[in-house]
Amino acid sequence: RRVLFRSQQARIKVLEPLVAKRFDLMRKVLSAFQYYGRDEAIKVIQENKVPELINNINNLLQDADNEEVRLLKIREENTVSSTQQTFILLPLGAFASLAILLWIFVLLNSEVTERINSELALKESEERFRNIFELSADLVCIADYKGFFRLINPSFTRVLGYSQEELLHNSFFKYIHPDDKAKTEYVMTEKLARGETLLAFENRYLHKDGSIVWLGWTAQPTDSDYYFCIARNITERKKDEEHINRVNRLYSVLSRISHIMVLTNDKQKLFDETCSILVEYGKFRMAWIGEIDEITKIVSPVSSYGKIDGYLNNVLISINDSKFQRGPTGTSILTGQYNICNDIENDPRMEPWKEQALKMDFRSSAAFPIQQKNKLPIPLTVYSSELDFFDESEIKLMNEISLELSFAQIGRASCRERV
Repeated sequence: RRVLFRSQQARIKVLEPLVAKRFDLMRKVLSAFQYYGRDEAIKVIQENKVPELINNINNLLQDADNEEVRLLKIREENTVSSTQQTFILLPLGAFASLAILLWIFVLLNSEVTERINSELALKESEERFRNIFELSADLVCIADYKGFFRLINPSFTRVLGYSQEELLHNSFFKYIHPDDKAKTEYVMTEKLARGETLLAFENRYLHKDGSIVWLGWTAQPTDSDYYFCIARNITERKKDEEHINRVNRLYSVLSRISHIMVLTNDKQKLFDETCSILVEYGKFRMAWIGEIDEITKIVSPVSSYGKIDGYLNNVLISINDSKFQRGPTGTSILTGQYNICNDIENDPRMEPWKEQALKMDFRSSAAFPIQQKNKLPIPLTVYSSELDFFDESEIKLMNEISLELSFAQIGRASCRERV
């Protein structure tokens, strides 16, 4: 038994440095994987011949088992009882050593596998987030309370027309519509800065080409000096809403003008009320009705309402002069049909009146003929501060208004003839 014990001690002394070396290598492998990745960990395993080390440990354990079997046979010749005790105790010692080593091996391998799986899961999650961020049709960003974007996705440049450098290096207030800056600053400082989540906030941004872009925002503050935002381009929806509102307003205008026509036979009062209703209820910038001087052929206003500020005194419209008859008003008189200009600034026909019109913030204009019996029609001209203001449905309603006024004019003329 003492011989067996001494033999076991000798084997432990041989195994001890090998096991220590195994632990050291496993630490190196884990460190390489943690800081440099899976490929570097595999490189460490290959360079330090880890499989060869494991084989050496297994060979020593096998030698220990063989030696124990040999010694047990010797003891068996001396006494059966001693052999039985040794047979029970010594293999148990070798088996325990082997079990411990195997347990350590499984434990370390399990930790490596877990780290690898965690690393792969993190990379997959980052890839999914990157795809969502970069491919999203919505505008996704991180912004701070100083008014700067810290991070933006590609949709910002696509929707607003500016480069990423422009949007990141300038305050976003530079791109917000002037009328919306105050309310944007309010929700940023009074809502988000106090930890409130922002839902369904809408404001207007100025596209690089000068057009207006409506954005609907959702924002979530953080514990730091920045917040997360997602915005959706709602420009088309806002246009549809505004179109419906304008059409409803024009129906209201048509109804009110029809009511005035029933109540009065006074031509001047009818014209005055018509211009007033168009501005107050139709939300036009200005409206006027003109008449043609029979001698000079110059068109002069007989009634007007809205933002005038001397505009009608500074413009000349003459149906005898090709230069001053090409605009919507002159064309409507000469053709007897309505005429539209949806971009005063860039329409060459508007050159004689463009400068004055833009000072008044007139961007679109339209003229509709009020027919007279045996005479040239007189013009009903309206202005809007919006580009492309007049579409098919609005033109149709405005044409109905001019027809109502035409029937009134012709009807009065017929009545006077009968009298």
